[in-house]
Amino acid sequence: MFSIRIGVYDYLKTLVEVNRGPYSISLSLSPSGVLSGTNLTQTVNGVAEFSNLKILSGGSKAITATAVGISAVSSSSFPITNYVHRVSVSSNETSPTANFTFRITVQLYGEDNNLYVASAQVTLTESLSNPIFGTSTVTAVNGIATFDIYLKVTGLTTITATANTITGTTQVTLLQQKLVLEMSTIVIYK
Repeated sequence: MFSIRIGVYDYLKTLVEVNRGPYSISLSLSPSGVLSGTNLTQTVNGVAEFSNLKILSGGSKAITATAVGISAVSSSSFPITNYVHRVSVSSNETSPTANFTFRITVQLYGEDNNLYVASAQVTLTESLSNPIFGTSTVTAVNGIATFDIYLKVTGLTTITATANTITGTTQVTLLQQKLVLEMSTIVIYK
């Protein structure tokens, strides 16, 4: 978290509160994004203080201050790294068959609750340490990682996805493969 102090000055660079204030000043992110904390406040003696600010969007950002009747001012652009905040895991089947491929989809969400757009490695593990067949580590693209995997065990298991130390889980019940034997009668004529 961080704080910002903004002063309202005249052309002589003197704080202008006495004759024209107080002013309501608001902060926003440019070009877009989520700025949490106190982002609207009144000036006191020509100065507005913003506290408990946190930028929840990644990318190149600038902070813009605006007030009615005063020209807006923006900071220089600066890089912000958003972190993985939540991992959501789902399976295309809740009861896949052992030894047959099924799909696990992992969605990574940043602190702003939007899909995490930076690069992140996602790794799958199984709750009983059984091997996962197929690719168990991939790089998420635009917050989504897709795995086509299979397990050779049966029964209820939990698949865990981990990205940047944040985890999410899904449960699947792996069914026994059903074998069907057919016998046909062959007649041989001599």
